[in-house]
Amino acid sequence: MRSKIRWIGFAQEIPWYVAILLGWMLVTMCSVGASLALPELPKVIQVSVFVVPQLLFGAILYWISRSAQKRRTAALKLFAEQCGMKFIPRLDDRKLFPSQELPVMAKRYLSRPLRNLLIGDLAGVEVWLFDMSAGRDRRVRDQTLAYFPTPMQNLRDFPTGLVVAHVPSAYEPVLRSLGKISLESKQGRLILYRWHHLVRPESYPEFLTVVGRAQAQLAECLVEDAKQTV
Repeated sequence: MRSKIRWIGFAQEIPWYVAILLGWMLVTMCSVGASLALPELPKVIQVSVFVVPQLLFGAILYWISRSAQKRRTAALKLFAEQCGMKFIPRLDDRKLFPSQELPVMAKRYLSRPLRNLLIGDLAGVEVWLFDMSAGRDRRVRDQTLAYFPTPMQNLRDFPTGLVVAHVPSAYEPVLRSLGKISLESKQGRLILYRWHHLVRPESYPEFLTVVGRAQAQLAECLVEDAKQTV
């Protein structure tokens, strides 16, 4: 089963941008070359020789993108079944997400739903994992987020772009251990993600370990803070 997930994840992460660039250049060169080589043809046909391959290439790219998304969904559904987690392919209603106040959710590309939602628990703590398109204007990227919907008592709000030097020293080891993972919290709810980064299906166990450790360490910090303030 794990080898199947690994293969699907590899297919999902193939650098399509390289194929897109090379393919577009090849199609354009062939179309222009055909138009120049046949100057006696009517203008309508010359334009068609240029436009039709571009449209076909765009259709192929769309098919590749949709196929990659389906493979990713299949792999994550398989992972959810193995781990005993609930799986929801699409979450269209934003109202079902209980914490829109989180900064990263404000950057959500509004016309796109949450995708590949996995709901389970880590050491008795509920966690949601899902893909989300985020960005502004035309700069939209997909990323994987881990969200802890149960509020953590006395957890202070962490904004986007958190700098380690600006937080209490008790939290510093936790934040440094995350590496490139961003951390946000609002009203005690915690969310972790890598900006513009989709976690591969075969890397989900590692991602769960990292975010679970971060949540547990933050909980320990809060307990220590509570003891010191008593």
